[in-house]
Amino acid sequence: MDLRYISLNGVILSTNKQKASFRYSKISQRTFFDDRHQNSIYSIAYSPDGRRVLTGSADRSVREWDLTTGECIRVLLGHSWYVNSVAYSPDGKRVLAGSYNGLMIEWDLRTGEILHSIQGHDSAVYGVKYSADGKKVISGSFDNLLKEWDAHTFTCIKSIRCTSKGIRGIDYSPDQMKVATASYDGFVKVWDIRTGACLLSFSGHNGAVRCVRFTSIGDNLLSGSDDGTVRVWDVETGRCLRVLRGHEEKVSDVGCSPNGKKAISGSYDGTVRVWDLTTGNCLRVFSEMSSSKSVYTLGYSPNGKRIISGNSDLSLQEWDVDTGGEIQTIKGYYKDKFTKSYSYLCRNEGISCYINNSDVSLSIWNLESQTRNFIMKQFPGITSSSIIECLAYSQMQGRMFLNRYDDFRIGHYLEEWCIKTGALVQRINVDKQLDSVGFYDEDRSRLIVMCKKELEFQEWDILTGQRIQTISNETGLRAIKYSENNLYCIENESFVVINLLAGQKRTIYHATSKINASVFYVDEKFVLLSLHDGSLVEISLENGSHGVRKAITNEEMLGIAVTQCLSRMLSYSSSGRIREWDLETGNFEEFVIEEIPLYRSDWYSHKFNVKIQYLPGDEEFVFCSYDGSMQIWSIERKECMWRSPITPGIDIVDCDFSNAEFDTEQLKEMVRTYGGIVRS
Repeated sequence: MDLRYISLNGVILSTNKQKASFRYSKISQRTFFDDRHQNSIYSIAYSPDGRRVLTGSADRSVREWDLTTGECIRVLLGHSWYVNSVAYSPDGKRVLAGSYNGLMIEWDLRTGEILHSIQGHDSAVYGVKYSADGKKVISGSFDNLLKEWDAHTFTCIKSIRCTSKGIRGIDYSPDQMKVATASYDGFVKVWDIRTGACLLSFSGHNGAVRCVRFTSIGDNLLSGSDDGTVRVWDVETGRCLRVLRGHEEKVSDVGCSPNGKKAISGSYDGTVRVWDLTTGNCLRVFSEMSSSKSVYTLGYSPNGKRIISGNSDLSLQEWDVDTGGEIQTIKGYYKDKFTKSYSYLCRNEGISCYINNSDVSLSIWNLESQTRNFIMKQFPGITSSSIIECLAYSQMQGRMFLNRYDDFRIGHYLEEWCIKTGALVQRINVDKQLDSVGFYDEDRSRLIVMCKKELEFQEWDILTGQRIQTISNETGLRAIKYSENNLYCIENESFVVINLLAGQKRTIYHATSKINASVFYVDEKFVLLSLHDGSLVEISLENGSHGVRKAITNEEMLGIAVTQCLSRMLSYSSSGRIREWDLETGNFEEFVIEEIPLYRSDWYSHKFNVKIQYLPGDEEFVFCSYDGSMQIWSIERKECMWRSPITPGIDIVDCDFSNAEFDTEQLKEMVRTYGGIVRS
C-alpha cells in the first residue's frame, strides 16, 4: 500500500482494542508529520543570507523556512526529544541542533542526510554555535560542561567543567577567543576557550540566567534572566553598565543588532522589546500577542532590519525593527487541531487529559489490567485556549473537578463534570488562580483548594456549590494531602497539619533542610519525607513519632514512591533520573528513560509535575510526565511495557510497521520513537 502522498496526521490509528497495520506499506514524511511544528518552538536562527530561518521544536524536529514565501522547505528528523538549540554553519550548508537528552546532530542541508550524531553531553544541550570560520563548534549543557569540537570530525578539543550549576545559554565572542555562559544559578561567566580559565564572573541577577549574547564589537555582554531584567556588562571590567527593565515575566532570549547599537529581548510575558544600548531606553514593544502566549526564542536578521520570534503557540512572527510593523506570521499546528496533553495518577488509574480545538478528551486508564483498557469521554466547551491548572477525580461519584481559565480577562472557574455523560454539572466562579484541588472527606462531597498567589485555602461544599470557609496561608504552605478533617502541608522545612474544623495549625516535624517530596503509605497512617540534603524521614500520623534515615544520595529527589512494606523506594531527581532504592542497603537500580524529560525549570513543570507510583504487586511502576504521557515499566526487566499516546495527532503507539518501506532512515527512527513497531 502506497501511503507516501496521503496524510494521516490527526487520524486515530491506535486504540486499546485495535491497532492499525502498515506492514509492507510505503511511508513518507507527509504520511504522519505535518509541515508545521506540532509543539512549542524553543530555538531559532537566521541563515547567513537572511532569507531562511531554522527552528528547533519540542516536537523533536528541526525545520527550515523560506521567509519569502513563509513555507517550510525541509524537515530534519533524527532527534528523539526536544530540540533546544539550532545553528547554521557560516556557509549555510550545514546545520547543527542540540537536544534535551544531550544528543547533537549535524545535517547536510542539500541532501538532508545526517553528517554527525554525537552524544556529547549527559543532559540538555541549551546552546550550540559554529565559529566564524566554520572550523569549530561549541556546545553548552545543563550537565555543566562547556565543550569545543572540531567541526569536521566532531572530536572534542576542549571540555570545561563550569563552577556554576547548569548552563542555559552560550555565545562566542567576535574574536572567537572567549565564550560566555549563562547559568541556572544566576551567574554569567566568560571563559578563555584556549586555556579553559574563567576570565570573569558576573553576578547581580535575582534568578536563573537563560541567555547571553556578546555585542557585535565584543566589548559588552547581554544577559536575560528569570528576574525579568536584561543586564549589560562591560567585558573588560566586569562592571554592570545598566539594567534594562520592562518585562513582567522571565526573559527567555536576547539578541544584538549587527551594528551593536540595539538589543532585543523576548519574554514569557508575550512581548518582544527593542532597546537602545547607549541610553538603555526601550525603543519599541512588540506585543500583538494573546495573553496566553510566551516568547521562547529570538533571532536578529544579518542586515539588522528584521527580528523573528518563536512562540509557545507554535507560531513564528517576523517584525520590522524600524517601523514596528509585522512582516508575517507563520502559524503552527496549534491554530487548527493542535492538542495539549496533561496526565495525572489517581490510585491505580491513570488519567490522560487531551485538549484540542473543540473539546477535551479524558481517557481513564485501568493500570491494573494487562490490556490497560480505558474509557474515553468528550467534554465540549473546553477548548485549546483553556488552561487546566489542577484536577481532581472521584471514581466513587463519577465526577471530574478541574480549575481552568480561558483568558485572564474572563476569570477562573472551578467546574464539576460528569464522567458518564460528559456534561457540565456546575461551574463556580472562584475568580482566583488555584494551584491545587482535592477531596478530603470520606464521601468526597467536599473540596479543598489552594490559592498560592492569594495566600489562602478555600473549603467548598460541592453538593451545594457554596464556599464553607477561607483559611489564611500567609506562610506559603504547600498542601500535599487531604484526609478526613485534616489538611497536611509542607512549609519550607516543616511538616504541618491544619484541622479544618478548628482552623488550627500544628507542626508535626521540623526538618534540618527543605522538604522536597512526600509519600503516604500503610493505609495512609505514615508519611515518608524526602529532604533537600538527600535524607529521608518517616513519620507516624497517629502519634507524631519519627525516624531519620541517613542521606542516600546527593541529588534532590523531587518525587518518591514506596512499597507497602517500605523495603524499596522509587525516586526521580532534578537530573532526570528514575531510581529504585533498597532502603536497607542504600543500593539502587537506575532506569534510562530518554524519551521523557522528567524535570524542567519552566512554569509548566510546577503545575504538571511528574508523578510516579508502584502498581499492585510492586513489580511495575507507572509515571506520567508534564508532556501528558504515561509509561509503565517492569522493574525486573527494566523496560517499558506500555505507554499512552504522547501526541494524539500522531497516535501510532503499537501500530505494526513490519517490512514497511520508509523514505529515509530518520523517518523510520521517528516512527519508532512515537511508539510504532518497526521490524525488518
